[in-house]
Amino acid sequence: TSAHGFYTGISVLNCIYYSFDSEWSLQTVGKSELILNVRFKDIPVNQIWMFKLSNSYCISWDVRIEFEEGLEVENAQAGIFLSDKYTSWINAYEEAPFLPIRGWQDMCLDNLESRVIGGRGFRDKNGFMPTVLINFSENKLPGRPFIKNTSKELDSRLAGVSLEGGYKKEGGYNFFNCKVELIDSEEKTDLFIEDIRNRILKDRKLGFIFK
Repeated sequence: TSAHGFYTGISVLNCIYYSFDSEWSLQTVGKSELILNVRFKDIPVNQIWMFKLSNSYCISWDVRIEFEEGLEVENAQAGIFLSDKYTSWINAYEEAPFLPIRGWQDMCLDNLESRVIGGRGFRDKNGFMPTVLINFSENKLPGRPFIKNTSKELDSRLAGVSLEGGYKKEGGYNFFNCKVELIDSEEKTDLFIEDIRNRILKDRKLGFIFK
C-alpha cells in the first residue's frame, strides 16, 4: 500500500521514532484551520501540528514540539509522502527523474541550499496531477532538503527536510514550519521556480552590497 501524507521523525539513541507510529488526537477543526496532537510512543515527546489553508493552493504547516524531560536528539526530519506516479523531482536549482522504486534510495542533490523541494506535476488520463512543493524558506531553524524513494512496500516518493539535533531541555520549542505549494499546471510550476530563483539572486546581490 502506498504511503501518503505528512510526517515527522526524531532520532534518539540510533532509533528513529515516526509520527505515523504515534498516538493522534484532534484538537481543533475550523473552516481553514486544523490542529492535531501527536504523542510519540516510547519517548517523552509530544508535537502540536497546525495546518492553515492560505488559499486553495497553499497549506501552511507549523509544528511545535514539547519535551516532558531533557532529551538528546541526534537529528530530526519532516516531510511528505508522494505518490509513486510522480516521475520527476524538482527544487530551486535542479530537476531530474526519479529512479524506479526498488527500495529506500536517496536522489542525488547537487545543491543542498535549496529551500524548496518536491515532485513535479504531470498530466495523465485523469487530468493534471499537481506539482507538490515543500517551501521551507521561512523555517526558523536550519534544514537541508532531501528527496528519495521509499521501500517497495510503501511504494512512494518522499520529499522532506533534515533538521539539526542537539540536547533539548524540558519544555516547548519550534520544530518546523513550511508552506506546501500545490501548483496546477506545468507553466505555473516553471513560473514559481523562476520567481524563487529570482528572489535568491536578489538576496545574494543585497548580501554582497551590504558586506
